Amino acid sequence: MYKIDIGILFDVSFSMKEPYNSFNFKYSQSKADEIINILNRIASRGKNSKNEQIRIFSILFGGCHELIYDFCSLIEIANQTFNHDLKSNDHDKAKYYGFGQKIEEILSEHGKKKLYLSKYLYCDSGPTEKLCEMGYYLLKDDKSLRERVYNKLPYECKSTISNGEVYIVTFFGFYKKDINNSTERVINDIYDICISEYANKIIEKEKIQRKSNGNQLRFINGNDLINIKNNLEKKLVSPKNKSFNLIDLFEKFIYGNTPLYTALNMSFDNFKKQSDYNNNKFLFIISDGELNDITKNFDYIGEIRKKAEENKITIISIFLTSKQIPKDRTFYDEVQSHFTNGSKDLFLMSSTLNYENPVIKFFIKKEWNIPTSGECKLFIEINNSQNLNEFIDIMNEAISELNYKNNVENIDNPNSLMSLLASTSINYYVNSDINKNEAKDQGDKKTCYANSIAATIYLDSPRFIYGRELDFNIIKNKMINKYGYNGSHIYKILDENLSDYKLKYRPLYDDEKEARLAIMKTRPCLAVFQLSGKQYYNFKKFFEENPKGILTKDIINKQNDYNGEGITHSVVLTHISKNYLKFLNSWGKNWGDNGYFKVENQSVLNAEFIEIYWDFNDLSQQEKDNYNNYMKKLKNDADNYLFK
Repeated sequence: MYKIDIGILFDVSFSMKEPYNSFNFKYSQSKADEIINILNRIASRGKNSKNEQIRIFSILFGGCHELIYDFCSLIEIANQTFNHDLKSNDHDKAKYYGFGQKIEEILSEHGKKKLYLSKYLYCDSGPTEKLCEMGYYLLKDDKSLRERVYNKLPYECKSTISNGEVYIVTFFGFYKKDINNSTERVINDIYDICISEYANKIIEKEKIQRKSNGNQLRFINGNDLINIKNNLEKKLVSPKNKSFNLIDLFEKFIYGNTPLYTALNMSFDNFKKQSDYNNNKFLFIISDGELNDITKNFDYIGEIRKKAEENKITIISIFLTSKQIPKDRTFYDEVQSHFTNGSKDLFLMSSTLNYENPVIKFFIKKEWNIPTSGECKLFIEINNSQNLNEFIDIMNEAISELNYKNNVENIDNPNSLMSLLASTSINYYVNSDINKNEAKDQGDKKTCYANSIAATIYLDSPRFIYGRELDFNIIKNKMINKYGYNGSHIYKILDENLSDYKLKYRPLYDDEKEARLAIMKTRPCLAVFQLSGKQYYNFKKFFEENPKGILTKDIINKQNDYNGEGITHSVVLTHISKNYLKFLNSWGKNWGDNGYFKVENQSVLNAEFIEIYWDFNDLSQQEKDNYNNYMKKLKNDADNYLFK
């Protein structure tokens, strides 16, 4: 059983009450309205899972009366309390009739007679059956609330003299449906009274429960949480029968400040006390503002990141904003000039992943913008529901992929990572296949062209052209036999040979950014460069002395007394990092870092890049069928593992 523990921190400070899309007047949804949507999507990801155990805790931070609320406990207590009180008192018919009966009792307590209070409280816009149930539950023994409701009743309901059939008054309106504005206000006023008192009772119970548990937060199974939430929402409906958002239930108790630091520390403590160390742990932070519960005279970001790393917690931050952002669906690797103090804090405390992580692979596949440095923070700015929903859904897919990758048998098989991605990283194949055969050594022969081109063909073809067995040495030797041992023109060889393998190429010239994008999309790149005699000497000497080092422009251009010839060389770009480019050389595994070397950037070698790629439309029908069938098999394998 694969265990995933997820914490969700929801900002409910005052600014979350503001419109979500203030720049677009077609939408009036508040940012707080997204809270239940997010909870739904994250908790629902484990539905029908047979190999995942997903536990969730959730915090509302930014309350008026209390800084922190345990949201999962609030939902659970609200559901349990409502069920318990109705069932234990055998109020099976506590609907319109029960509510009306309580109104009659309230009138009687004040010496008033009921006038035309219908057995069924009539009003076009309410009250709903669910509101009547809540009203009955609250009014049956709360004297203070009964008095407040009495004061809100229409004048006609409190008359001591019968007016015959003139008004035909029901509790919430006229029988002839001539409902006036004052009657509408009564409905909403009484609804607000009921909902506030109900929420207050729940919050008080949650405080007592958490205090008795040593301030620990309630972990709830994801499926159970969804069932509890859905059950509660069926009971609580707003006056005009519109969809009820559970945040509405606690509206009078939230929209305060932003105590994010307090919420984070409580979350870390909760993970530490209640999660196994080896559980996959994810902490979502959803906020739109700057934390304001610390003085900020110390490195609070460093402290937060340290605690997350110590407890193996992946922090994912979502900054909700009503402002236009420079580019949506975009991740960043460094602080941006447009960041606010709040978004900057969220960015800095978020976890960092590189492009080879399955999470980032999913976002690349979905065409989200990933920095060409190859790494980014798990931080995103979002100003619309569509991107928010997509972000959560992709993150859910990626978490499932991590599950599959870490649990499937024969994980060393590179295709296991493709179960849901339908792609894999070049470096994964390089390490698993090329290195098994050891980095090739061209010796004194000028055959780097054959080694590098054969490597790219070998890397690209087997992943997509299924049913075809390729051998690196056969591909290389075929080119050497055709073009000789003294080097050859790269583009001529590509033109004459790639079509045999259903592959194509695209010159990227000296564009490092494009080369990085190609690698991030799992497309191998040839790299061709020329070195003078002096540069060649520095190149070889550096990696002899620093096999794992990073070559810089200053080092390669350092003055020396070498007067020998330079070289024209071709290698394979296999990996990128924020600080370097990594290449596969053809000088044997004993050279450099097991046959590889790293340079700071493109300008060090003045390299030109050539992207090698494939096009599905160029495959034969049999190859297409092989590809589709293999993808179906991988997907079925993943489904059989993950789902019932």
